Amino acid sequence: MAQGINLAAKYSDQLNQAFLRKSVIQSNVNNDFSFEGVRSIHIYSVVTQPLGDYQRSGVWRYGQPTELQDDIQTLVLSQDKSFAMTIDKGNFKDQALAKRTGAVVKQQVGEQVVPFFDKYALNAWYTAGTALTAAAPTKANVVDMFADARAQFVNTNIPMDEGAIAYIPTSATYSKLLLNPEFISVEKLGEKHLVRGEVGKCMGWRLIEVPDSYLPTGCFALFTHKSKVLAPTKISELFIRNDVAGISGTLIEGRYYGDAFALKTLVNSTTYDSSHPEGAGTFAVQGVLKAKASS
Repeated sequence: MAQGINLAAKYSDQLNQAFLRKSVIQSNVNNDFSFEGVRSIHIYSVVTQPLGDYQRSGVWRYGQPTELQDDIQTLVLSQDKSFAMTIDKGNFKDQALAKRTGAVVKQQVGEQVVPFFDKYALNAWYTAGTALTAAAPTKANVVDMFADARAQFVNTNIPMDEGAIAYIPTSATYSKLLLNPEFISVEKLGEKHLVRGEVGKCMGWRLIEVPDSYLPTGCFALFTHKSKVLAPTKISELFIRNDVAGISGTLIEGRYYGDAFALKTLVNSTTYDSSHPEGAGTFAVQGVLKAKASS
């Protein structure tokens, strides 16, 4: 008997489906940018000018004009993943239809494809994000880092609206939040939040619980804003082929091509100096914070 083939004579005639996770990120990303027809795109960030005083006399009453400056961020798709499996017709019949093709496909996507790209995206955003030093969460202090992250968003003009989302590891953070009275559980928020995969709110953050392995070790929370993070999927295809040459049975193939990015924005536009255009401003990722212990 081939390893991994469970025949109906010995095992149940029902495929034991593993619990399938839905994507935790796909409804919380910016979809304004299209990679249709290209592998990479260029995003321009404009350097704005600080306001000056209007002069009621002279030549340049609105101020000395300076040439518009911008910064270019290039995003290149890099993740091109696939899988292929067969279901032999003999095994299919011997297992009393235990290996239903649809169930197999659903489990493959739920256990392999979705977790891979969710984890990849969260780690890409983490790498790009700004560090927010935080103490290891406890029942007493767990709310502090949510308050600190909120202050950083507000102070950098990132709105604390429905797009403000915190991904929290289940052991380090969510388990402590459950014990804190400041935490608003999803049961109190209504059905729409439950459908979106949220577990509650804290300090204005929509909270999404993720497995510990989805975030780097020592990360207590990943704070994002929907407008600032991307997770484009250019190809998402699945083929179920019968009567393939050399195969007595079914061939299942899938391909998923995409990536994940955090957008750069201008930091401190008041540093603009018309005499040194190359120093027009500092560009960095805003709208993505990673709360972790100080190294």
